[in-house]
Order: sequence, then structure tokens, then C-alpha cells
Amino acid sequence: MRKLYLPYTVIDVGYGYQISFPMLSFGRVDYASMLTPNIEIQGDGDMPTILTDLHDIGCFVALIIKNPCTLNKFVVAYGDVLFQNEVFETMEVLSGEKIEWKYVSADDIAAARDGYTTTLDSIDSLHTAPQTR
Repeated sequence: MRKLYLPYTVIDVGYGYQISFPMLSFGRVDYASMLTPNIEIQGDGDMPTILTDLHDIGCFVALIIKNPCTLNKFVVAYGDVLFQNEVFETMEVLSGEKIEWKYVSADDIAAARDGYTTTLDSIDSLHTAPQTR
């Protein structure tokens, strides 16, 4: 968009609350989650993560694009900054349950990312392959 000189505003809202908390036994919070089951913690779980309720995104977008200062900018909007460990610990305290935590290493995350990149590259090559007659 920048190369075409089109006006833009890029808005990063981080992760939604609805995909950030773990599942509890008997599905007690499944109604509020978009993913089931979620017991994975990325890396050590000690990195700050920006979280936004999916219901708040529309209000954030309206306020951001209404402000002329955000034109041709990258903007970050969020509701909270929490650590994944903090989210899981809070759910354990509030529910009274011990939740099984599964840590996903940085190497596993990188391998998954590389797998997705390879898949996307192969899909792109289908659309850009030269035509032969």
C-alpha cells in the first residue's frame, strides 16, 4: 500500500482474550472460548502479551481511524498486558482446579512457522508458475 501511495492504518490488537485462557474440566468456560482445548503456553510463558476482548475491537478501530494522526501509521490497541503464566495461574485460583499446562518450546514454534511458510510458498507457486503452451 505504501508503494502505491494509498492511505492506510495498520491496527495490531494482539491476541483475543477468547483464545488466551485455558480450558477447565467439564467445559465450564467453553462458551467464552474460541479454541478448545487450550492448554498450551508459548515458550516459558513469561513474555508480556497484549490482549483485547474481541467485542472491543470495533470500538478501537472506530476511534483509531477517526483520528487523522493515525493515517499512514501502525497502531497498537489493547485491553491488558498479561503473561501467559499469569493467565493460567488466575484461572486456577478462580476455578479451584489444577490445570495441565503444556509448554511449547521456541524451537517447536519456529518449526511450525517454517512449515506454514513452506505451505504458503507452495500455494503461491501455483499462482505464479509460468504458463507453457
